[in-house]
Amino acid sequence: EPTVDSGQINGVLRPLVDDLLKCWTTGFWLSRTPRFPDGRRIRIALTMIISDLPAARRLAGVGSHSSTRFCTECDQPIQDRNNLDLTKYKRFNRVEHNEMAEAWRNASDTQERKRLFETHHVRWTELQRLPYWDTTTMIAIDAMHGFYLIILQHHIRDLWGMNIMLEEDPDVCSILSSSGPRPEEIVDAIHCISSNNVTEGNPRTSPVLAEVRNDIKRRVLPPYMGRTTQHPGETRWGKLTADEWKNLCIVHLPFTLVRLWGGYNNSSSGAERHRFEMLQNYLCLIDAILLGTSDAITAEVVEEYEARFREYLSGLLAMYPDTQITPYQHLMLHFGDQLRRWGPSRHWRCFAFERYNGLLQRLNTNKKFG
Repeated sequence: EPTVDSGQINGVLRPLVDDLLKCWTTGFWLSRTPRFPDGRRIRIALTMIISDLPAARRLAGVGSHSSTRFCTECDQPIQDRNNLDLTKYKRFNRVEHNEMAEAWRNASDTQERKRLFETHHVRWTELQRLPYWDTTTMIAIDAMHGFYLIILQHHIRDLWGMNIMLEEDPDVCSILSSSGPRPEEIVDAIHCISSNNVTEGNPRTSPVLAEVRNDIKRRVLPPYMGRTTQHPGETRWGKLTADEWKNLCIVHLPFTLVRLWGGYNNSSSGAERHRFEMLQNYLCLIDAILLGTSDAITAEVVEEYEARFREYLSGLLAMYPDTQITPYQHLMLHFGDQLRRWGPSRHWRCFAFERYNGLLQRLNTNKKFG
């Protein structure tokens, strides 16, 4: 993997950017098309980076998700990430970002570059040779990673205690690093979701989890929805894919939890009322995800998504006072702006690319370069 500090990533990007410059400045002449029988010149542009968060930041020349400047859209510092009022923070713009990147490129030595990066968390990238490129608006916040592999997983694993039950992708775990509630809060959440029957971290003793598994076995889903794990909570069945997280958290869990906890709103038991609040907060997240990934996007849908997702995060902070908003949770507060720019997320999410990655990974090789 090309490194960022040594400039190897720019060496990889340079020939690609050379081609993209030709595609934009001179373009291509097509001698004839169905609509233009006398020919037409076409131009090609790179409009966004679509990838997971670490890869996008390497390509765009910005700091990691754990740096002080953890957001590419606004200047909220990481220590203020629990503030959900984004109007208090300045939006980044292309001119300022390019000035900081050029200062890094023109630095006299490595130490000066290091000092500038620690101050601004910006490096020069070959993409900035493209006359139309804007790092502050052209990094896509991927719905597949953001919603299914990060936020839903964070809620289920860290807040509801399934982190002791599932073995997950280390790349995903690094993004979730130390952002959840305190250990005693996790124990309390486990106590709620397991009805006092979790012993020695054994998920098979949880009656709620047993109900979820039974419902999964009984429920028939359309073939296009893909498979769902039949054994949520058991490490030996391996990690879950984005589709499995989606089906488990958006289809199966709401049906089961509404049946089990939906009648607790007027209960005299504090524990049962707390479970009802957990359910309401979780369903608020599901509403936001369904709105944000809708095939039809209107101004009203985007506004409703933003309201529901902010309501979900406010509920988390109220129910778990020591919880820290994660970088992806903050970025998803900007997801509405990206829906306004580019339309439905199904056209710019990573599912198709990840499938091709899977095909490449399954090819037989001798594990040697060259």
